[in-house]
Amino acid sequence: ITLLSYSAVKPPLNVIFEGDSLTSEYYVGQPGPPYGLTNQSYPYFLKQLPFWKYAIKSWTNQAGSGQCMQDVLNRSNQTVMELKSAPYSNVEFLDIGANDYNQWPNNGAGQHTTINSVALWQAAYCAYTSNMMAMGVQIVAFTITARYGQYFDPGQGVLDRDAMNCTIRTNQWKSFLVDLAAAEPDMSPNNSIYTFDGTHPTTNGGAWQARYVDASIRAGDLTSGLNQSILGSQLLSQSVPIGGAGNMSSLTITSTGAAFP
Repeated sequence: ITLLSYSAVKPPLNVIFEGDSLTSEYYVGQPGPPYGLTNQSYPYFLKQLPFWKYAIKSWTNQAGSGQCMQDVLNRSNQTVMELKSAPYSNVEFLDIGANDYNQWPNNGAGQHTTINSVALWQAAYCAYTSNMMAMGVQIVAFTITARYGQYFDPGQGVLDRDAMNCTIRTNQWKSFLVDLAAAEPDMSPNNSIYTFDGTHPTTNGGAWQARYVDASIRAGDLTSGLNQSILGSQLLSQSVPIGGAGNMSSLTITSTGAAFP
């Protein structure tokens, strides 16, 4: 890996991770192998990859379990303060919406005020990203992955998520697109390799996501879902460093995909 591979990202970096429990770094999994890490979301693994370990000089993870788009808006002043406090290039990783779609006007737990329609969510998302980029922040935008559980309607929920992901893919206010929805391995509840509940990643799932985020940025803004799917299949054959408190020093996921260079 060379710095030229990341020519669009200029270190040193101040990084903000923003989102919900899919981004938050704290214990959300089941105890014991293969869920043994307390930090199994993608930021934990991304910060261990060679370029990011070197490039990230300061970082904040503002994500929280159950968070929605309205929560991101509510703490936007805090985000601005974080951005202004570090003398580095600013990058925000934004993965938000899994607790919004098909749960209007509030999420299943009723704990957070949400934006009460897809159209209002789309407007808020675009306004937020445009404001951040106007401040010179590079936005790494994630599409919203599938979820399962008692609060999800597989009919209307799919329609909501598709509409929101269309906005994320076509929104001009982004520097990179990480199209997880197009490339993520099967996250159905019975797939314990990548998820323990059909929504939240295991250590394997989190490590795969980090590798995919890294590869997406190296490849540039791949707005084609087809290209993202190809990239995702390639990464399924990679060995991903885990480290930390896990019981494995590396993760190998096998598939028919070709090796990523």
